[in-house]
Amino acid sequence: MTRRVTFDGTPHWADLRELDEFHGGHQEEYWDESEKRAAQSPDGELSNKQGREVRDYILGLLIEGWSLDSGLLPFTTAARLSGKVPLPILNRLYREARPLTEALMGVTPEDPKTGTGENSTSPGSSAASADAPPEEQDGGTSAGPS
Repeated sequence: MTRRVTFDGTPHWADLRELDEFHGGHQEEYWDESEKRAAQSPDGELSNKQGREVRDYILGLLIEGWSLDSGLLPFTTAARLSGKVPLPILNRLYREARPLTEALMGVTPEDPKTGTGENSTSPGSSAASADAPPEEQDGGTSAGPS
């Protein structure tokens, strides 16, 4: 099942997969993607650029269809860099991807009864969200994109 997201001020839309369509296999693929990229870094941590690549991977899982160029699906880093996805649409998609990103990272939602949740990530992974702005991904020391 999908849900349609419309983009204010444009005729465009995207059909996004519901969170309950994802399973442990998707989480394992996410961890593998993150670890593969982190292994390319001397310090074993994701760079901002690698974090953006992981975020693009997540959008590739999430977007089922859209009114933009269908040749850009599944969504990849190349689609983001193509110049065919307007920035306001891209940023909205990142916001829509946050619940999936957190679920793939192993973050459990807050319990409405107790107001607490368990936040955990895979062993060896960064606690920074792949959809966080670059300055949040590296502890606030970023001077710009890497």
